[in-house]
Amino acid sequence: MDRPNRRLPAPEDAPAALTSRQVLAVPAAAFAASFVLVASGPGRFFVQAGLSMQLHELGHALVCWLGGRVAIPIPLITLSLSRDRSWPLAAAVTAGLTFLLRRAWEEDCAAFGAACAAALLLQAKLTLFTTPDALDFWVAFGGLGGECCVAALLVALYFARWPGFTRWPAYRTLFLFIGACVLWSSLRRWREASADFEKVPFGSFFGGDGDVEVMLAGGWTVNALAAHYLRLSWTCVAACALAWAWAARGFMSPRRPPAELLD
Repeated sequence: MDRPNRRLPAPEDAPAALTSRQVLAVPAAAFAASFVLVASGPGRFFVQAGLSMQLHELGHALVCWLGGRVAIPIPLITLSLSRDRSWPLAAAVTAGLTFLLRRAWEEDCAAFGAACAAALLLQAKLTLFTTPDALDFWVAFGGLGGECCVAALLVALYFARWPGFTRWPAYRTLFLFIGACVLWSSLRRWREASADFEKVPFGSFFGGDGDVEVMLAGGWTVNALAAHYLRLSWTCVAACALAWAWAARGFMSPRRPPAELLD
């Protein structure tokens, strides 16, 4: 007896496959424009003070949420209400990610589903197997780490199908550009900081100790910290390049029919 297919048929608002222009030309333009913007003094200031700061605080908040802590990201700071874990929040995060994973399975959104599954595994690690002191360290790491990883995720998921209810095609190009800008800025920062430790972002915007000081207190040295973030930045750049190459592989084949016929 044939096993029933539990996947839903593609909804009418499901995103269509990307065209060759969307896969090849749009990312190339976004990467080039973001590189030029970050290379200029005013442009780099705009990216770091505006775009990078938002992903920085989001990075803090994401680690808190995956670790079961209540956090509210706002410009310049993430409000963490308590070091204690909130099990209702942890259950809500699990339920939300599970819902998204199921929708990804039903609508055949493989990359989006893989991201949700990875988030569930990371949540299990941070919630069940990470001590409060260790979670403090990773929350601090998540700020500057978010400038790498969240930015790379925005770039990589530009090429992915998302469930139709997210309306991802309406703003995917904007987030591609934001991710590219922040990722280039992060890479440039850590290349410079690895050569000159005075360029490591010590302190916080409001004065006093910041994320770097928390990580140094956790056992890292300045040299190790700069090296870790530089490797992370290059890894994120490589992951974005692989995502782009994977999406573009079909359009580079001479036997592929024109994009117009695929739409």
